[in-house]
Amino acid sequence: MAGRHLPDSLELLLDTMCNTFGGVMFITISMVLMVSAVSRMLSEASPQELDRQVLEEERRRIAALEQEIGRMETRLRLSDSHVVRDDANSREEVDLLRKALREAAALENEAAGKQSQLEALEQEISRQRERNAAGAKQLQEEEQRIEAALREEHSQRERRIQEREELKKEEAAQRPRRIRFAKSEPTNLQPYTIILSGNALHRLGPGGLSCREVEVRREGNLLTLIPRNGVPVSGDIGSAEFSRLFADVDRGRYFVRCFVDPDSFEVFAGLRRRFRENGFRLDWIITEEFLLRLVDRADYSASE
Repeated sequence: MAGRHLPDSLELLLDTMCNTFGGVMFITISMVLMVSAVSRMLSEASPQELDRQVLEEERRRIAALEQEIGRMETRLRLSDSHVVRDDANSREEVDLLRKALREAAALENEAAGKQSQLEALEQEISRQRERNAAGAKQLQEEEQRIEAALREEHSQRERRIQEREELKKEEAAQRPRRIRFAKSEPTNLQPYTIILSGNALHRLGPGGLSCREVEVRREGNLLTLIPRNGVPVSGDIGSAEFSRLFADVDRGRYFVRCFVDPDSFEVFAGLRRRFRENGFRLDWIITEEFLLRLVDRADYSASE
């Protein structure tokens, strides 16, 4: 073939085909390398690190390369129509070029596959972002729910503390008032007996006989005292009323012996203050049965 001279049209065709083949190979190899690099970058990077602008830029570059391949294929088809079909060497060269074109087409298909993988990765990134957004929203709602529960618990704790304080105040207000009494001491005075029952004062006096306010029933040496017509009194008995009720009681001769029914204890507490203010000595017992025992000699005791 060294001694043969190719026609000018064939030389032009071969020149065009060689240039086209070289360009196609260069573009295709560049595309494959670029797509492989992008795919590797996408597979290694996390969804949060992926940059949307880089993906768009690579997509534009792939589209430009595909357009360039299309233009070269068009030029090759136009040049192929001028090939001298009788020349065996020319047909061999053309077959080689067509094989190269098929390989370029295969590379282009591979590049398209890489592009599909790139789009699939982009879709997966989009879905992952949506899942992340949904997870963030769910986490925010859970935090709000926990915060609301903590506020409600704090409010309930504050209400319980307030209720406890109110109960303490009510308990303190309802707590029975302590009344301290002086210690009884022996006395030579004689007893002047009274009964406090039903918030009324019943005066028996120094003797053991029935009177208008107290009925006395005797069985042997045991006297049972039964309150009858008493004088209504209150715990805040006035000084004038007290003096009227006990005007005939000699403080130098008698001490007051008081039987207190439990229902009249508050009245007794107020009356006792009046006894102390007026200098009376006092002996008292809380009971629901008012009994006296007759003895020859008794040792009495009373408090001031």
